Amino acid sequence: MSRWAALITDPTAGGTTLDVIEGGGTPLLIPAPNLFAPVTTAQVDAGETPLSRNDENRGRRANAAPTSFASAPIGSLGGRAYPKIINKLWRDVLGGAVTTTGTAPAAITSKIPTLQTGNLPALVLWLLREEQLDRLTGAIVSQLELDLPVEGDGTWTASLPALFHDVQSSTSPKDPGGGAAAAYPTPDYTGFEETYKLRDCIAKRGSAEEELANLAGIKLTFNNGMIEDFRTRFRPNHNILVVEIGGVKKKLWYPAKHKIGAQNVTGTITASSVDAAAEARRRFAVAEKLIVESFAGPLATTPPSTEGIRLVLSKMELTGGGAEPLQREGDQTASFEFSAYVDEATNTDVEAQIVAAAAVA
Repeated sequence: MSRWAALITDPTAGGTTLDVIEGGGTPLLIPAPNLFAPVTTAQVDAGETPLSRNDENRGRRANAAPTSFASAPIGSLGGRAYPKIINKLWRDVLGGAVTTTGTAPAAITSKIPTLQTGNLPALVLWLLREEQLDRLTGAIVSQLELDLPVEGDGTWTASLPALFHDVQSSTSPKDPGGGAAAAYPTPDYTGFEETYKLRDCIAKRGSAEEELANLAGIKLTFNNGMIEDFRTRFRPNHNILVVEIGGVKKKLWYPAKHKIGAQNVTGTITASSVDAAAEARRRFAVAEKLIVESFAGPLATTPPSTEGIRLVLSKMELTGGGAEPLQREGDQTASFEFSAYVDEATNTDVEAQIVAAAAVA
C-alpha cells in the first residue's frame, strides 16, 4: 500500500528554500528519506493565504476570484512512541548541541539541551498518499507532545512548519529546479518493535529525586514559540513559485527562514490517588525539579543495557488542577497541570538524556 511518511535531515543549514532548489545542485535538494515513521495521523496544511477581492465593486453581483499570495506549509504527524522516532524528534525540537558519554560497544548517552540562539535542525518530510506525493523542505519541529498514558503505548504528535511545500502526482514527480526527483526508497521499519510506556516509566520530583508512587499518566509538550510574523519569515522578490494554469500565471510566495521565539513547556501529571503534598506545592507555587524516565527494549550492547529517555525539567511548577471532585463510588484521583521554567544555575529548563546503541544525530 503506497501510503507512508518519512523524514531525512535537510541538506541545507537552516532549511532548503525554493530559491536554493531552483538554483539546482548535486545531490538532489529534495533527497529521498531514510527514517520511516510509523504514524497514525499525517497531514499537510499548505497554509495558503490568498488575497480576497470581495470588497471590490465591479458592476457584477459575483465576487472576483482571489489572487494567490503566500504559503506557510505545516506538516502534522503523530504515532506510537517508538524510540527510533522519539529520540530523533526530541533531538530536533530541543536543538541544542549534543554531548555524549560512553564508548561502543557499551550504550551511549546523548545529552541534548535547548537551543538558545541560531537555527533548529531542519528536515525534509515526504508524505505519500498513493497518487499524491507531498514533500516539505526546511521543516523544523516547532512543537512535540509526548503522552504516556496508563492504558497502553506512549504516543506523540509533532508540528513541522516548513519553508517549501511541493505537491505532485506520485507517478512522475520532478524537483522544482527541473531535474528528476529522487527515486522512491523502500520503506524500512527495522527497529520499531518496542515503545516507551508508562509501564516502564519513573517520575521523580524535588532535589532529593523522590519517586512519584501514585503516577498514573504524564503528558509533556515542548513548544519552540516560533515567530510567524511575515516581516520575519518572508523576503520580497525571493522564494516565489510561478505556475501557469489554463494560460494564467499564478505566483505563490514561500518563507525564507524560521525564527525561534520564547519556548513554552507544559504538561499534566495524572495521579492514581489524591496528593495533598502536591496540592500544597501548587497553592504556594513551589518550583521543583521533575525527572521523567521511560524505557523501551533491550540494547545489543556490552554490557547489556536498555534503551531509554530521561527528560529533566530543571524547575517545574504546578500551575493548576488538584483532587477530583468528591464522589460516592470509584477511585478518588487527582491531576495537576505544570509548566517548566529556567533554572538560573543551569540556564536551562529542559534537557533530554537518551540512552541508545549510538549517539543521537
